[in-house]
Amino acid sequence: MVLESQRIRRSALAVAVATVLAFGVTACGGGGGTRSDPPPSTPSAPDPAPPSPPPAPDPDPAPDPDPAPDPDPAPDPAPDPDPAPTPDPGPTSRQPPANVHLVGTGVDIARAAGFTGGGSVIAVVDSGVRSDHPALSGRVLHNEVYVDPDGNDLSVDDAIGHGTWVSQVMAGAQFGEWPGGVAPGAGIVSARILSDESASSVQDVSGGDAQHAIGSPQFLAAMHADLIARGARIMNNSWGGPTWQMGGNTALYAAAYEPFVFDNDGLVVFATGNDGDADPGDLARLPSKGGERAAALERGWLAVASLDSAAFAYDGEMKLSDYSNACGVAMHFCLVAPGEVIVTGVNDAAGEPSYWIVSGTSFAAPQVSGTAALVWEAFPWFDNDLVRQTILGTATDIGAPGVDAAFGYGLLDAGRAVAGPGRFDWGDVVADFALPDGNAVYYWDNDIAGDGGLVKRGSGALVLTGDNGYRGGTAVEGGVLGMYGSLGSDVQVGAGAGFVGLGAVAGHLHNGGLVGVGGLASEHAALRIEGDYTQASDAVLALELGVSLQVGGTATLDGGGLYVAGARPGYTPAGLVNVLTAAGGLAGTFDTFGYDAERIFLEAEVVYGSDRVDLQVETFDALALSALGGFDASTTATAQRVEGAFRYLDAVLVRGDATALPDGFVHAAGAVQGTASMAMAQATLRSLSGQVHAASTALAFETIDANSRALSSRLDGLHQGARASGGWTQSLGLHGGYGASLDFDLDGSLSGHDVRVGEHGFAGVAYGQSQGQARGSAGGDSNRGRGSSAMAYAGIGDQTWYAQGGIGAGRFDQDVRRTLQLGTAFDGVRTRYSGSIASAHGEAGYRLQLGATRLSPFVGVQYAQVRRDGFVEHGGSGFGLQAGAAETERWQALAGARAARTLRLGGRRVDLDAHAHWQQTLSASGEAFQASFTGIDDWRPLAAGLHEQGGLFGVRLSTALSAGASLRMDYEQRFGGEGGARMLSASFRYGF
Repeated sequence: MVLESQRIRRSALAVAVATVLAFGVTACGGGGGTRSDPPPSTPSAPDPAPPSPPPAPDPDPAPDPDPAPDPDPAPDPAPDPDPAPTPDPGPTSRQPPANVHLVGTGVDIARAAGFTGGGSVIAVVDSGVRSDHPALSGRVLHNEVYVDPDGNDLSVDDAIGHGTWVSQVMAGAQFGEWPGGVAPGAGIVSARILSDESASSVQDVSGGDAQHAIGSPQFLAAMHADLIARGARIMNNSWGGPTWQMGGNTALYAAAYEPFVFDNDGLVVFATGNDGDADPGDLARLPSKGGERAAALERGWLAVASLDSAAFAYDGEMKLSDYSNACGVAMHFCLVAPGEVIVTGVNDAAGEPSYWIVSGTSFAAPQVSGTAALVWEAFPWFDNDLVRQTILGTATDIGAPGVDAAFGYGLLDAGRAVAGPGRFDWGDVVADFALPDGNAVYYWDNDIAGDGGLVKRGSGALVLTGDNGYRGGTAVEGGVLGMYGSLGSDVQVGAGAGFVGLGAVAGHLHNGGLVGVGGLASEHAALRIEGDYTQASDAVLALELGVSLQVGGTATLDGGGLYVAGARPGYTPAGLVNVLTAAGGLAGTFDTFGYDAERIFLEAEVVYGSDRVDLQVETFDALALSALGGFDASTTATAQRVEGAFRYLDAVLVRGDATALPDGFVHAAGAVQGTASMAMAQATLRSLSGQVHAASTALAFETIDANSRALSSRLDGLHQGARASGGWTQSLGLHGGYGASLDFDLDGSLSGHDVRVGEHGFAGVAYGQSQGQARGSAGGDSNRGRGSSAMAYAGIGDQTWYAQGGIGAGRFDQDVRRTLQLGTAFDGVRTRYSGSIASAHGEAGYRLQLGATRLSPFVGVQYAQVRRDGFVEHGGSGFGLQAGAAETERWQALAGARAARTLRLGGRRVDLDAHAHWQQTLSASGEAFQASFTGIDDWRPLAAGLHEQGGLFGVRLSTALSAGASLRMDYEQRFGGEGGARMLSASFRYGF
């Protein structure tokens, strides 16, 4: 057995190897599919006029004998120019659901994921597009007009409405009850080529005598140049196009489309046509017409046939619409979408929608064009070929298994398309993109099949989350490829590239760069390699504790590095933690072992066996933690408590008795153990310290001291004759802190009544109320308290000396709320408890008259006792605190002086009083009480944080404003000892 030792620091979730590991990013959602229970919508009888507004018409309404159609649009079905010269299909027998073009195609899933097609510009080659239509307002970027002004009404953007309906289905916004189109965020460029009289009448150029007529190759080439200049990258063609027989025209038409497909990286979408033929129209099937130039266009070409919407939605039957041309010879670049859809009237005003049923492959094609915009929004680095492959490869296979002549690749599924490719049927897919702004990660969530493979290039990060059965290889040549599922191929990782994940690889894995095990939250606990694992001399294996690399074959290490980058959520007990196993045996060792020096809480030794690599893990002890620096005494004590909790937890887990632990305790312990930096470690331990509980005792002693000072001030005035006996009130206030971690505020008042006893004596009683609050420096902890106390006092003296004393008792109530930081997680705890106080003090002094100044040096002694009930904090997953009842006693000696002088300012008498004293603890007991985390039985002391010594200086100005009114200002400042405190107050009194 070979042993190598290094210290590592544990992390909750991190990878610190260059910039290649992109851990902790949430995937953007899974695939889609058509609903098995199509949305209900009661069908209506055939109606050549606009139906009652969907989506829920009455059952089987009788046709209206005198419908009131919109003046401009033709009745249902609207004129369909697709294709020439086939007449439009007849009325549908049943009304389709209003959202069939969304729910039936998975667009609703893509839209729910936030995709709208934003960023894409789609050209609509049609009869024009009404830019003022409420569903398209602000979205029609340009209207290019190519029809002859003679015989066509150019005063409106679209005289017959066909192009406007196509655009609604493709990219319309919601209007009335109509739910909107596929890509409402896309922009539109209109190319008006269809005449007003007959939308399907384009020139038949089977001869060669109309070189520049609409539909000719020369015309189309010029139009495409205009569309490219307007920024269009998707071109929707819901028109029939020309027909031709001469072979030479195929090359001419191919040449007309080459700039849009190749130079512009654009996608052409064509409706297959409405003749009911076995093949699409000539232009729609152009890539299959023969010749290399035409065939090359397939990378940017899609043909779309029409699925019978009502049969699909109501009966679950997959069949082509009666009028639709099938995919036929274009099956390998063809798919289907619902052809009977509902749109709104062409001339509808805002707030006044009407609803129309339209049918034809013209309205299936724009659903695919809109989906292309969604895919480009999801993956802006895709080229046209990968957009096409993604749309085809994610379609739902219907009809005969696989690609067939009727439906091509099947039914459009936009919900799956925005989740990445579904098939690699066109050779190896190259994912080449740079790391985008914000260091985002792209996810492919589909189960990818096909004969092709995947090549990852560029600096970006791509994550596969499906069970991928594609049969080609997987090569990572740049950036990062993540895998959280399975791969059915070999994986080759090149220098400077990374492969990260959890799950299963069916083939071999060669690591020439970096392989990371861990990352995203996953149900997998390992990266399993069914074949062999080889690591090059300059490669690195990085992993999180809690997961491992499991190799079904042999593992060969030609050196390289092992790097511990973090830990999975949860607690890692002390002992052997596996990082690699190889069923076929282990050969070689790592040359280096790396870690982040800022990470804490674990130590480990690397242990090699014949078929495995392990880490011998031990919990960090308190002394090692303190040696790292930056920790105060209370935090180090908390580290000891945390270490005790870890040791206790180790013992419980070894016994297999984790059920005896509180809910969430093991997970919370893992979060604490997985602290990712020194600063986070300090914050975590400070939040677990419970110092705000100790402040409850300190606040009680502050209350006793404040009462004693207020009473001494009152008695001093009585001794000097400056104040008459009777009723009195004095405010209490102090703001200060205990070290750097806590500060406090104390407010309240002390009121009393005294009487003269003989010539030189007096006696009285007093009652006080106080409110205090202690706060942790991080702002998450607070201890709010309210208290009351009663005192009896007496004194005697003359002009040269005095002696005085008193006793007191009271109670307090505390409400403690804390926020625990458990690594990167936070949890709140709360408890309430009560307590009592008791005190006695005595003081004696001597009086001196130094000119106009009266000086009284004094000495004194004070006894104070604080008793507190036990408490249990609720919450915190077992990391809240519990403590039994406690009692703290303290004896202190005091020495100081008071001075007084009367001044005249502006003819007004002003009394100036000052005092200063030093107090020293003579003896104390119970300063630290025993506390334990609620999740375990491990009791350790928690110090109250009392000051052993310190001084206080104060000054007061008071003056009479009138016979019944007076003003007083007080300032006190603590000095010496640990922490400081101060008080500034002003009071106005008016008697009546």
